[in-house]
Amino acid sequence: MTRRRLLAAVALLASACASDPRRGADSRPAGPPLPVAFEGAFETPQQDLLEAAKRELDAFHRNTRAPGDLDDAAASMRRRLRERGRGHALVAFRIEPSEDAPERVVFEVSEGPLTRLAGVCVQGATAAPPERLRPLWELGAERDADGAPTPFRRSRVDQAIAELEAWYLSEGYYRARVGPAEVAWNDARDAAHVTVPVVEGRRYVVASVETRIEPDDLPSAPAILRETEAYVGTPYAPDTPRRIAATVRRRLAAEGRLDMRVFARGRTDDETGDVAVAVRVRPGPQLYVENAAVHGDDRTRTDFILERAALQHGALLTQDRLDDAVDALYGTGLFRSVRVERTPLPEGTSAEQAVDVDVHVEELDARLLDLEVGFGTYEKLRAAVRYRDRNLFGRGRTFEAVPSASLRSAGLDLNLFDPYLLDDGWTVEAIAGFQYRQEPSFDSLTARIEVAARKRLGKESSFRLGQRMRWSDASQLEVVGVDPAAEGSAFSSGPFVEVEYDSRDDVFLPTRGVYASGGAWLSTPVVGGELHFLETRLAASTYLALGEGTVLALGGRARNREILDDRATLPIQERFFLGGENSVRAFYESELGPSDAQGRPIGGLSSLEAFVELRQRLVGDLHAAVFYDVGVVGADSFGVTGPFGHAIGAG
Repeated sequence: MTRRRLLAAVALLASACASDPRRGADSRPAGPPLPVAFEGAFETPQQDLLEAAKRELDAFHRNTRAPGDLDDAAASMRRRLRERGRGHALVAFRIEPSEDAPERVVFEVSEGPLTRLAGVCVQGATAAPPERLRPLWELGAERDADGAPTPFRRSRVDQAIAELEAWYLSEGYYRARVGPAEVAWNDARDAAHVTVPVVEGRRYVVASVETRIEPDDLPSAPAILRETEAYVGTPYAPDTPRRIAATVRRRLAAEGRLDMRVFARGRTDDETGDVAVAVRVRPGPQLYVENAAVHGDDRTRTDFILERAALQHGALLTQDRLDDAVDALYGTGLFRSVRVERTPLPEGTSAEQAVDVDVHVEELDARLLDLEVGFGTYEKLRAAVRYRDRNLFGRGRTFEAVPSASLRSAGLDLNLFDPYLLDDGWTVEAIAGFQYRQEPSFDSLTARIEVAARKRLGKESSFRLGQRMRWSDASQLEVVGVDPAAEGSAFSSGPFVEVEYDSRDDVFLPTRGVYASGGAWLSTPVVGGELHFLETRLAASTYLALGEGTVLALGGRARNREILDDRATLPIQERFFLGGENSVRAFYESELGPSDAQGRPIGGLSSLEAFVELRQRLVGDLHAAVFYDVGVVGADSFGVTGPFGHAIGAG
């Protein structure tokens, strides 16, 4: 081919591509969006009409500027107007000054009068009970707040007609027809009277079900025959053969016969209304798992995936087992996609067949690294790094490491969660950490270890129990008059139990729902604790959405430590304090509660606090709030008699 012929061929190909018939004869090259204007007297906001036709207008501006898109946009606006009760609305369009040189799009809107539904009459419905006709009658009887008939919306009438026709078909009126609605207008054309014609026809009933199973030595054949014959005498609907076939398929799939073939067909007698249904069944062989292979497991261990999928050698391969395998793997939260496939069977297989199964997974990114920087009124500048691995060692364990520091504190938390070590939905939790913090009247150093098991009791509630050990030390005490026995280091150890209920829609900024928790911890010398006390905690909060972005929150918390030996009190670092940015917010850190002679906080053995907060979203994630807090710290157990501290503020 010469160079000239080559260039000609390229030009011809480009011309063919440019004249793609799918673009339409009236298409125009896409360019900047054209202004949209409206003409006509109408009350509906223009923005409402633009939203109704948004998709069509976007297609017009973005693609080819085909007038067909504007025609569709006008139709969408017309539907929106008629849904607003403008039963005679019309919308047309024009391109100015011309389609060849477009500068703007103008929609001409004729809104018409606000039309009302004066009444609905159903004709020919003799078999339907009154409760089936009531949705249509009630459309004509509805009134607005002024007592006037409701606006006429054709879509609501059509929906009620479709529901009535579906009932007829389900009850055996195989050839029933309901509608279309006939609309008659008054002289002013502002009130519609709707007539719904009904042609019921004969009622059809399943007279017989003939089920043929090949081969006829299937062990479950008697059960299949009983299930199909149970349809005899029931109303015959268009989907009855499909439902009978589905019943047989479910039975065979539960037996591991995934290659079954089931066909069902009805033969109607229009004179008698009897229907004979013929069912043909080829059950196929029972399938068993021979080998299972995993594909796409870069980090996750193969044996972990196969354990979750429960596709062990020799297992009966049922549809439920395949579905459960997919659900179990998705339930780990480690995979973006899961697909389970089996090798196809060769021709002429026997009554039982072992097959290989392939599990294809696509893993999600299980590692997360967050940097948190903030400022607190007491700790000043603070920061934390959060590292999380949700697939530690490839076995679905979650590991967290959170080092943190501020100008007055430093700490490290290590958390390990294993939801698969125990059965029945228990999660094993191992938690360890230490923290150094400069309190207003002393410096504290704390180390803790928890080993616990958590059981989910439902979607919103959980139960947790375990062993907690805590070592704490107080130094640089600046208080006076404190019992020397209450100073220094201490070790607490003992069992604990907690329950939690959480129906909030968001953990950080909830707009609705309830949170409640309670627990008890017994530190006892029986398991090595130096301190002997019983700690109890209760907390609850509720969140109510009052309007767009407005939330009312109410809540409270109670804590108590009851000494079970002859100690007069607990070390200062083991007491409760209130005040600061997280409790009774008008007080300085730990300021609310018992204090020494110089006013320095010394804490107590019981505390009670409550809050009311009204929050309003301003822009995006920016919120404003006003609040009222109240709280009290008692020096002794169950000693929350006062004085109470109050806080009113905004943030």
